[in-house]
Amino acid sequence: MNRPELKRALGLPSAVFLIVGSVIGSGVFLKPLRLAEVLPSEGWIYATWIGVGVVCFAAALAFAELGAMMPTAGGPYTYLRAAFGPFVAFLYGWCLFFVINPGTIAALAVVFGERVAEFFGLGAGMDLNLALAMIVGLALVNHVGVVAGTWLQNVSTIAKLGILGGIVVGGLLALGGEPAATAATTVPSSNPSLTKGLGIAAIAVFWAYEGWHQFAFSAAELKNPRRDIPLAVLIGMSILIAGYTLVNAAYLAVVPLGEMKAMVAISGTEPSWVAETFLTRVFGAPVGNAFVLLLALSVLGAANPNFLSTSRSFLAMAEEGELPRLFARISPRFRTPVASIWAQAVLSIGLVVVLREFHDLTDYVVTVALLFFAAAVAAAWVLRVRNPNAERPYRCPWLPLCVVLFAAATLFVEFEILTDPEGQQRALYAAGFAGLGALFYALRRGATPKKV
Repeated sequence: MNRPELKRALGLPSAVFLIVGSVIGSGVFLKPLRLAEVLPSEGWIYATWIGVGVVCFAAALAFAELGAMMPTAGGPYTYLRAAFGPFVAFLYGWCLFFVINPGTIAALAVVFGERVAEFFGLGAGMDLNLALAMIVGLALVNHVGVVAGTWLQNVSTIAKLGILGGIVVGGLLALGGEPAATAATTVPSSNPSLTKGLGIAAIAVFWAYEGWHQFAFSAAELKNPRRDIPLAVLIGMSILIAGYTLVNAAYLAVVPLGEMKAMVAISGTEPSWVAETFLTRVFGAPVGNAFVLLLALSVLGAANPNFLSTSRSFLAMAEEGELPRLFARISPRFRTPVASIWAQAVLSIGLVVVLREFHDLTDYVVTVALLFFAAAVAAAWVLRVRNPNAERPYRCPWLPLCVVLFAAATLFVEFEILTDPEGQQRALYAAGFAGLGALFYALRRGATPKKV
């Protein structure tokens, strides 16, 4: 009996919305205070946002070549397997399954639960219940079908772009009016060294751009992947880099860097204080208070692609025999990878219950994800060299420069992580998970009879 195929239902607008909506979530609202803490000037803040954006843009161009060349479900897993063989691909899939994807969902769910509970003044413990409800709700939406998941993605992306547009407009209004009175005084700077500060800031901004790769997982569901993938990357990443830069310019026009540094020194300061302060000063207290709920809606849309797109990678792994065949199950009615969707929901719930700290989850996800993304970007160049005559409907114009740029950024960030005591602990956890994956792979291969 023929297995149901994934439905090709996504066009170019949905692909652009998928890229933009996957990326815009919590980072641009929750990370500016982190950059103000560790960087010495506004110029370095802009340079970090633009620089990391360009690095992710370069990586996305390499992914566009791979996605147009291999327009199937699986994304980086498929690319790593083609370039480096089954072990590297399996290890990526293992870490994606147990760390990267559920860790991302869990971090966003924590923010969602905290903000909704705060907005409605709910009692203690409700933030946890709301976080779990968000995960289950998104799993249900994506169980029903790719169109339902895409509809949610498109609506939430439009809402997020509206929020960012409001911040940019507010910044322009602030520049044309009287300087806003500050609520905190400048304190002496306690910045780390510039190199260390850039490393910490880069981790934060990489989280803000996390999701640039999500379109690759849904290549098998695009109507015209060979045309739409490179166009979606160009449009989507350009929107993100320009939007993030303008939003930070607006923040700094209303909440000066010195005041942000003073906020860091205040015990109990919330990461979202910069955005809330900005909106309150420009548009008034009601808008500032409403931002809390808008942030919850934003992270809801950012979490959705981890069910909508990434679950397709586990489908590809199961089809290759790297995961139990259960995860290759596609619903005959809804034509969605239901087993993969619900497995990620369960793991995400477990991480929310056990860890629950937003910054720990985000740093851990970035620490692991960057290494595999660097390898997947390198796969574009490896396959160019190995199979130069293979059909490539889109050719990245800057290979191998894209590979070198992303690899250099990854090595810099990982070095800074490994020289930081807390970073070393996160790296140890990541190494532990990777080691378990390698052991599982070896044991399973040893238990599999060799074909003769």
